[in-house]
Amino acid sequence: MFGLSAMSNAVAPLKENEAFISFLTKFSNPLLGILAGCLFTCVIQSASAAIGILQTLAVTGLLTFSMAYPLLLGISVGAAIPVLISSIGTSVNGKRTAFVYLFIEAVGVLIYGPLFYMINAFVHFSFMNSLMTAVSLAVLNTVTRFATVAVQLPFISLHEKLLCWIFKDKEADEETAELAFLEDRLLDHPSVAINQCRTALAAMAGKVHENVLRSWELIKNYSEENYQTIQKKETTVDKFFIKLGDYLVKLAARDLSEEQGNEVSKYILIIGELERIGDRAVVFSRIAQKINNNKLTFPADATAELEVLQRAVDEIISISVAAFTQGDKQAAYRVGPLKELIGGLCSEIKMRQILRMQRQNSSISNITAFNDLLTNYERTTDLCQNIALGLIHSNSAVFDTEEYLNGVQDIKSFGAQHFYEEYKNKYALSNPVIESQKA
Repeated sequence: MFGLSAMSNAVAPLKENEAFISFLTKFSNPLLGILAGCLFTCVIQSASAAIGILQTLAVTGLLTFSMAYPLLLGISVGAAIPVLISSIGTSVNGKRTAFVYLFIEAVGVLIYGPLFYMINAFVHFSFMNSLMTAVSLAVLNTVTRFATVAVQLPFISLHEKLLCWIFKDKEADEETAELAFLEDRLLDHPSVAINQCRTALAAMAGKVHENVLRSWELIKNYSEENYQTIQKKETTVDKFFIKLGDYLVKLAARDLSEEQGNEVSKYILIIGELERIGDRAVVFSRIAQKINNNKLTFPADATAELEVLQRAVDEIISISVAAFTQGDKQAAYRVGPLKELIGGLCSEIKMRQILRMQRQNSSISNITAFNDLLTNYERTTDLCQNIALGLIHSNSAVFDTEEYLNGVQDIKSFGAQHFYEEYKNKYALSNPVIESQKA
């Protein structure tokens, strides 16, 4: 209010200035008024400031409705130009968001401008020469903006289709869409930045899990196309790891609360483990390629056992990711017992396969490939346990070796026996290893 009052006092003498009166009168021309309002707002880059300056001019008692209305229309369009300029170099969604602002305001001007002046040409509105006040300017601006939105609200879907046609999606943008929201300007608002990191991290976890499942399918049904797809998806995961890692490091350097600092530290740990799980998918794909190139086959019972193991590993990945994304520590305590069971399954399946290979006199390549699979399954569970431990100890500022070992004990002891028995029944192999030995 003080600023407006000071400006009003400064421009008050202008009401006696003939040159100023002549200049202001020119804005009664709709096209000139719209253009002037648009250019002026572009220069000062603030619609609110432009309206404020217009309100101070109203103090002179010279600003009529016929002058103010086109200026307000121009200001609404001009406010969108800086937003459009700032979208240069951003993602497709960023360009769409910026352009829709300009589009809506421009359409509003194209609708209300010609319509208003066409009606006025026949009706001759009596209020055209009415003097505007600061309040009437604010009301007119509000009504105009509201009407612009209200009229176009039913056509939002058409706006969306048009914008998608103008700014077409790129596959790379779709794959890393969540990373576009990790903007440096959000670093000044840590709570918002952390929330965006959480969203991006959840997307990264989903892509990692999908790629692991894709690599397992490759073991059963190999194709070079799917092999290359896995490599491309891993590149996407790496982009998440690099972008998220850099952003989290910047965020960690800000003035964070203790809780926020712990959250950021946890995320830095988690993205490293997720990236390593993503690497496991690549290893699985290479083993699948080796099996295909060497035309290796496994017995039906061995394949069935691997499927049981895969289901168990799939669940431990799902639990780890869900526990993290939902902040569910109780779910995280399930990871330890399931990891122990999977370790036992790997040992038993390895023993069964050795016995089968001895009876069938299989090649060393066959045994090596099978053991590589088992090793990779087990390493995947190690990484899942690290994610669970990161969640369980998320309130700790320091993550050291002693705490890590204590966490392992906690994860095994908290309802461990109950969970272990549950998973033991769920992922039981068809026959005890001793029967395979007798056979």
